[in-house]
Amino acid sequence: MRTLSKVLSDTTAEFPKRNAIIAENDSLTYEQLNARVDRVARGLIELGVAKEDKVGLWMPNVPEWIVAYFAVARIGAVVVPMNTRYKPHEVQYILENSEATTLFMVDTFVGIDYREMIADVRGQLPLLKNIVVAGEKGANMHSFSEVESLGASAIDDDRLAQREATCDPQDNVFILYTSGTTGNPKGAMLSHHNIAENAKQVTGVLHTTEKDVFLLAVPFFHCFGCVMGIMGSITWGASIVPMTIFKAKEALALVEKEHVSVLYGVPTMFVLELEEYRKGKEDGSNYDVSSLRTGIMAGAPCPVEVMKGVLEELHCNVSIAYGLTEASPVITMTRFDDSIERRVETVGRALPGIEVKISDDDRQPVAANETGELSCRGYNVMLGYYEMPDKTAAAIDKDGWLYSGDLATMDEE
Repeated sequence: MRTLSKVLSDTTAEFPKRNAIIAENDSLTYEQLNARVDRVARGLIELGVAKEDKVGLWMPNVPEWIVAYFAVARIGAVVVPMNTRYKPHEVQYILENSEATTLFMVDTFVGIDYREMIADVRGQLPLLKNIVVAGEKGANMHSFSEVESLGASAIDDDRLAQREATCDPQDNVFILYTSGTTGNPKGAMLSHHNIAENAKQVTGVLHTTEKDVFLLAVPFFHCFGCVMGIMGSITWGASIVPMTIFKAKEALALVEKEHVSVLYGVPTMFVLELEEYRKGKEDGSNYDVSSLRTGIMAGAPCPVEVMKGVLEELHCNVSIAYGLTEASPVITMTRFDDSIERRVETVGRALPGIEVKISDDDRQPVAANETGELSCRGYNVMLGYYEMPDKTAAAIDKDGWLYSGDLATMDEE
């Protein structure tokens, strides 16, 4: 079992000079990433961020997201990822409910001024002491570079090492809010081990190595981006190419330019990439996608013609994954040797160390091929919902089974 910080340290020791992040203005080797994480972690300690303090991350897919993510984890604080499309009342709810003391954010994104939005609700958030801005800061805010400089000046301070030594892999490191269809979102608490082990297993199914390059256009504030993407890549010493806004044309250009080998997305993203690739074939602006090897498609069923196109034209041997935030998130995946039919008609088999059960309304197991509610049990089950013991008890039974609310059938395989 490892903490998230230990995963990054171990990978840095093994592949110090490999690119961890490949971004237009901010590429970082593992050595550079780890050093920046250290500086920001020390800067947070200087700002008074304590162990178990909640820290919001309200940024698109930028390198600072990754730096802040590991810095918060390294000092034993808790990351609260936030949707970049939140309205002010949603921002207020998440920060209030999670009792966040600190917030990392960008200055603007897609024409929206985040500084104005936070200024509107800050008066209702007495616990929110620190706001750290990647970009131009507003009144009573710190810039990201200031916090990093603060950490650089505390380089001889051994408080970081002491703090990191108190972190346990079973500690809560993440509160990820699931957008409930009814009522307010619930904060699913995930441990270091939940995330580190699930990320390792998911990318293990993809046969990931340090030679891989991941294109991540799926949002970092979602498990797809931060667990399967960031953690999955960093586990093996692979490289991350972040995209702040998905556009198929730009995605294929990045695949060609950065020799991307691993592509993530929901089916719609793959549909748009296929259309763009075919268009390029017709108009002569051919995209070289020969570096593509594999990827993950999740979030919705995949039509068979899309799967065929991805496999045969993009030569991208994708896996279908199923899960939910409360399961850290992946429960089942298809494997490379599954037929096209198995990939589009099923969500594969359970990952190692995860049991799956299909049960009736009384939570009793049903026979093979009968429909019931899917539940799972194993290392991946969340610690619970933050400050919601009743909701936690309704989702996880006394034997440790997490009930998904999704209907499924299970065959002999």
